[in-house]
Amino acid sequence: MTWTALIEVPFADELHRFRLGLGQLEDLETRFRVGTIEWVERFRANQWRIGEMRAVLITALVGGGMDAAQAKEVVDRCMMAWPMVKNVKLFWLIVNAAILEPPSGLSAGKDQADEEEEEMVSASPAFSASAEPSVTRRKKSGA
Repeated sequence: MTWTALIEVPFADELHRFRLGLGQLEDLETRFRVGTIEWVERFRANQWRIGEMRAVLITALVGGGMDAAQAKEVVDRCMMAWPMVKNVKLFWLIVNAAILEPPSGLSAGKDQADEEEEEMVSASPAFSASAEPSVTRRKKSGA
């Protein structure tokens, strides 16, 4: 099985596919002018802007297979329909799928990095907060 970082989550009105693969993460790094971990930490410290949240959601919808123009329309409509806290929870679901879910086969044994990751995740209210949307992870079969 191959790790895809793809999740399907209800976003205001219907189920949508979100994915932040390496290409999408690089696009966000360019847009935010900092590395992925830096902008994730900024979000974790609640030092983000609505335009940044919007950019992450649009980029993840495009990564999930949606046309860019349609992704912008969906995000604009859905961000208005949901309280901001739900958009923040959705952001964390997408980011967790992108950077915290290890590729299959690479997590056979625990090492210090795994333990540090678990500590970071459990210490962060954003990562441990229960999210209302349900998540369906999809994994593709590898050859």
